[in-house]
Amino acid sequence: MELLETVSYYPDAAHVLEQLGVSAAPAIPALRAKLTNERTIQAAAHALAKIEQDHRATIAILAQNLDQPDLRGASCTCLAYFAEATPDAVEPLLLKVARSEEFYDRGLAISALGSLKTKAAVQQLVIVLEDKNKTLASRAARALGELRIEADLAVPALMKFLEDQDQQLSFAAARALGAFGPAAQPAIPALLKLLDQEQFRVMAARALGDIGAPAEGTIPRLIKMLDDDQTRRAAVEGLRNFGPLAKEALPRLKSLEENSNGYELRQIQLAIRAIEKTEETNPRP
Repeated sequence: MELLETVSYYPDAAHVLEQLGVSAAPAIPALRAKLTNERTIQAAAHALAKIEQDHRATIAILAQNLDQPDLRGASCTCLAYFAEATPDAVEPLLLKVARSEEFYDRGLAISALGSLKTKAAVQQLVIVLEDKNKTLASRAARALGELRIEADLAVPALMKFLEDQDQQLSFAAARALGAFGPAAQPAIPALLKLLDQEQFRVMAARALGDIGAPAEGTIPRLIKMLDDDQTRRAAVEGLRNFGPLAKEALPRLKSLEENSNGYELRQIQLAIRAIEKTEETNPRP
């Protein structure tokens, strides 16, 4: 515990205490004292999330930090560590900052909402998708993909941005849809359409593979795409994400393996390994 007083050793000391879990309870006061230092706050909060059995005092300190400009953003990140255990306490704090006008802090709060599995969090992230600042909108899309809840709200909202002119946002939306797995079935027609567009092809193929069984009808098309140098990368990545569902692609992939090299060879081999796994060892998200 003495090392907690030395900033240079602090992250390592906090990590060791974190690994000890509840048995490190005597260190709680010392860790809480570090929550008001921007250099030590995140390591302290991460450790406290694993050590404490009652998070109320720690969350109260982080809530006070939200009034301090130099601590506000980091405190939002730290609140995410406690979101699963105490969603009711964390939700209003993150929502307040996510609705603020401070770009940096707002961005961190939006990302932190990706740990808060509540309907209110999803509703706020759907609103942020419409923000004219595409960086914030992309953060919201990624957070929705991390949550993977309230698909009836999130999936239609994400679909609207699949062809956004901002590539960061369109890719984040596609990735998030894939994270929803079968619940993103309504997005399949839009993703199939994007397979015909070079700039969106890879992200669409990946997302279709992640959606899984509802998009299984895409597999023959992806196999055919393996024959074209311009579409092969997308096909390989999509088939890899389908995993064992794409077993009919194995003969063609193994044929390509014999005549490929470099990056393409590595991607083909990854796809083959993913497809050859059993359902038990490669569960869908």
